[in-house]
Amino acid sequence: MLVINGRITDQEGYQYVQVSRSSNINNPERHPVTGCSIQIVDDRQNIFNMTEINEGRYACQMNKEDLVIGTKYRLMVTTPDNKHYQSDFDELLACPPIDSITFEEDQKELSNPDRNVNIVQFYIYSNASGDYAENYMWEMNETWEYHSKFLIGAYYDGDINGLEEPSTEFYTCFKSGTIKEIFTHSTRNVTDSKIQKFPLNYVSDETDRLSVKYSVNVRQYSLSKSAFDYFDVIRQLSKETGGFYETQPPSIPGNIYNTDDPDEEVIGIFYASSVTEKRIFVKVHYYKYAPNCLPYALRGDDLLKFLETFDKSLYPIYLLFVDRGVFDYADQECMDCRKYGGSIIRPEFWE
Repeated sequence: MLVINGRITDQEGYQYVQVSRSSNINNPERHPVTGCSIQIVDDRQNIFNMTEINEGRYACQMNKEDLVIGTKYRLMVTTPDNKHYQSDFDELLACPPIDSITFEEDQKELSNPDRNVNIVQFYIYSNASGDYAENYMWEMNETWEYHSKFLIGAYYDGDINGLEEPSTEFYTCFKSGTIKEIFTHSTRNVTDSKIQKFPLNYVSDETDRLSVKYSVNVRQYSLSKSAFDYFDVIRQLSKETGGFYETQPPSIPGNIYNTDDPDEEVIGIFYASSVTEKRIFVKVHYYKYAPNCLPYALRGDDLLKFLETFDKSLYPIYLLFVDRGVFDYADQECMDCRKYGGSIIRPEFWE
């Protein structure tokens, strides 16, 4: 089946749409549809032509004056086989600012009754009363700082080269990612439109996320009723099955259809949203994630013989300082934080 997903936001800049074909559940892979002709049109007769920037991904530049609250937008797609698809109009609704993001420390029970994990649970507060949307979705990006276990005291490149001072070059790393969970909420059926202590994600001490400092950036999206219904179904499916993209059925209520064949099943949605965002930092020292980092207890000739087994392509091999002129080996991830997938480049927003 054809899969079309796209949105525009009130943020000036590029807006994106992706077009692909669905794949077999047992062999999931991306099948981009290239060579489409795609336009975004609004109810003021403006037309925005999209350009394919890489396989199956299309973009167009929209300025602030093109992204006006109350305006309705529609997506129009013509595929290379000359089939025509379009979305329903979707209205760009106002989104209130995020008042605050808070967190609470707690414990979570595991299947093993003798062991619990420490968690940090996040909550959001926002006042949606007034001329704001009634439906919302939150997306979250996380970044955390973590440290290697040991400082580098020497390196081996055929010879052991001791350093005057232990090196901190690869001691501090930062890692970022997108939280895949979907969070939706509607104020339609409540008298008070304030969003109070709505639970978002939590992180636990089972990873290195809480070992030094953790940060989450929350983006709050306004949704029309149809867009909310779509994402709320996805949220429920992902909770029930453990992964939306592994089990997506064709019955999710998208708003895109074949204009010549309305019975054709098309997956996906095009919607308009205004966005507000806020970042929070968490530093809870008593949570500790401790990888199994033990020195090998190799000395003298035993250490040299061990180091000689390494291929030269792995040089330099880092060693830890034990005593004056004495070094030892430990697994390299214990001295080079990059081995856990992070970067030593400090994010500009980091506090």
